Amino acid sequence: MANHFVLLALGVLSVIPGRAFALEDSYLPAGKIPYVAEALDQPQRLGPLWGERAKGSAGTLLKVPGNWRAPVHAHTADYRAVVIQGLWAHWQMQ
Repeated sequence: MANHFVLLALGVLSVIPGRAFALEDSYLPAGKIPYVAEALDQPQRLGPLWGERAKGSAGTLLKVPGNWRAPVHAHTADYRAVVIQGLWAHWQMQ
């Protein structure tokens, strides 16, 4: 995981937060998280934790390479994030 950020992004939509966590307990070792490409021409990888991003509230791990700059983009919902490793810079002016 050297030179990678691991970002836990929790989509916050218009649902009661307690409902999102009303799932059966389950455990998955970090090495077995099924990361998938979000966009074929971009390096970021998403690892689903709970919920479905396309349908509502969800928890997702985001892994990106160090020093990577995301292209201009927008989000369809608010999100909360925790940086696990590295430094996250948001909208820095040149």
